[in-house]
Amino acid sequence: RTLEKLQAVAEEIEWTTGSCVKIVQADFTKEDIYDHIKEKLEGLEIGILVNNVGMLPSLLPSHFLNTPGEIQSLIHCNVTSVV
Repeated sequence: RTLEKLQAVAEEIEWTTGSCVKIVQADFTKEDIYDHIKEKLEGLEIGILVNNVGMLPSLLPSHFLNTPGEIQSLIHCNVTSVV
């Protein structure tokens, strides 16, 4: 999602529920994002946390050893972020 789409959804949630929404934009294909997220959430009382992240690998057949960067990004995004 783009920041603009996230902001639009946040505004809609705030308008319909009266709740406060905080957006934290992060690239979950990277492994060094969690300090940034922690900093942005510091001191907040979180009622609901939505982790709306995930990606599909290329649908084209490829050799596993020829795509280490893509595989690592996929693992960071789809596995590490859940943990």
